[in-house]
Amino acid sequence: MNCYSVLMSVYCREEPENLRLAVESMLEQTVAPSEFVLVCDGPLTRELDDVIAEFCAGYPALFHILRLEENQGLGAALNAGLRQCRYELVARMDSDDIALPDRMRLQLEAWETRPGLSVLGGQIAEFSHFPDNITAYRQVPTETEAICAYLKRRSPMNHTTTLLRKSHVLEAGGYEAVAGFEDYFLWIKLISRGFSMANIPQLCCRVRADAAMYRRRGGWQYFKNTVKMEAFLLRSGLITVWECGQNVAVRFVGAMLIPVKLRRLAFLRFLRLRALEETEDRGGFPLYARAERV
Repeated sequence: MNCYSVLMSVYCREEPENLRLAVESMLEQTVAPSEFVLVCDGPLTRELDDVIAEFCAGYPALFHILRLEENQGLGAALNAGLRQCRYELVARMDSDDIALPDRMRLQLEAWETRPGLSVLGGQIAEFSHFPDNITAYRQVPTETEAICAYLKRRSPMNHTTTLLRKSHVLEAGGYEAVAGFEDYFLWIKLISRGFSMANIPQLCCRVRADAAMYRRRGGWQYFKNTVKMEAFLLRSGLITVWECGQNVAVRFVGAMLIPVKLRRLAFLRFLRLRALEETEDRGGFPLYARAERV
């Protein structure tokens, strides 16, 4: 099975325990990584540095720590880290999420059946406070054609689950330094250049979805970045002027006119699948989740 690098970025505001859990979840994969590239986006706290030192001591041949002198933002940090990855396959992982143990086995098996694929993602379960406190599921389309259609309205990939082909991402120009939309810009670049993307139907990660996440998806700066992203979609020829106007109007309401609590309720009501206690053996999705929304 293919060797792969893990690419993760961390900055000073991350909680040390979140970082520990995120890194451990990738080290404990049933198909272990061949390299772990961790980008320190600016100076970190002593507690975060202690966590990193522990992992480096335990896995001296695995970890490659790249330290940026100043905080440059996620897009720049990932571009820097991607260039340092030794392997063509690069597994993205966020510093506060938790990968399920079979994530990489499932993705690598699927990758081998899809020659020429540029990006392969998966599904996520969102949790609040504790990893077992699942609040919702974000389900994205699996095939390239459906992904292209979905891209017109929303990001078609769960970024923290993605397995990237390094050469294709670099050829497309890498990530953009637009806070909150670094990955969305990348998917637009890849699709507009004819690269193929897919998602597996199984759950790959548990993603932290607390009040801070919904707070970040509002405000003037977030809305300005939204407009940049929609304009880029339009210039790429993936949406019409009418579709662009519709998208901007909807995003203006979501980012500027409703408070954080209502924004969270709107996400759960319209953009997520309901979390039920019963789960399927295969894939981990809630029973009936594919049909029911809240």
